[in-house]
Amino acid sequence: MRTTPILRWLRGPVDWFTATHNLPLLTLPGVTSISQVSALRLGALYDLVISLEEDIDVLREICSRIRARTFVGTYILSDGHLGYTERSAGWFDISHISRFGPHKSLQMKKLNRLSYQDHLFSTVGELFSGEPYVVPANLPPPMLTGDIAFIRTAGPTWPNNTNLYDH
Repeated sequence: MRTTPILRWLRGPVDWFTATHNLPLLTLPGVTSISQVSALRLGALYDLVISLEEDIDVLREICSRIRARTFVGTYILSDGHLGYTERSAGWFDISHISRFGPHKSLQMKKLNRLSYQDHLFSTVGELFSGEPYVVPANLPPPMLTGDIAFIRTAGPTWPNNTNLYDH
């Protein structure tokens, strides 16, 4: 969801490659959501590809199927490792694939004051201006209300300490 504000900037049809469980969130006008690499248009020439993928196997499949007039984001280096374009360096320099290594990227991440959306928009040479998330109209109503919601679980990349919520 955090990437959807860029849809307000993009023009024309959008092919969005995502995990299967995200497909309902991307049932949006003008967006073709794709969850299987085999569904990508083989040899298609895109005006713009924004690659945020950090899984090398998935990225290898995607890059072998598409071409782009303008490409920003992650790609596979000649040595087989992941690299990223200079225009996307603001985000990926503080990620786990940082060219600076894990220690330096963590230091840089702690100093970062930009939002994910700030970084995302900068990859295409734009400024994030508070564009809201794009949400499909047919989602069930949320079970939580209020300005902030907390959840006790997190993925392995950003684990949380559940003890913080036990007080």
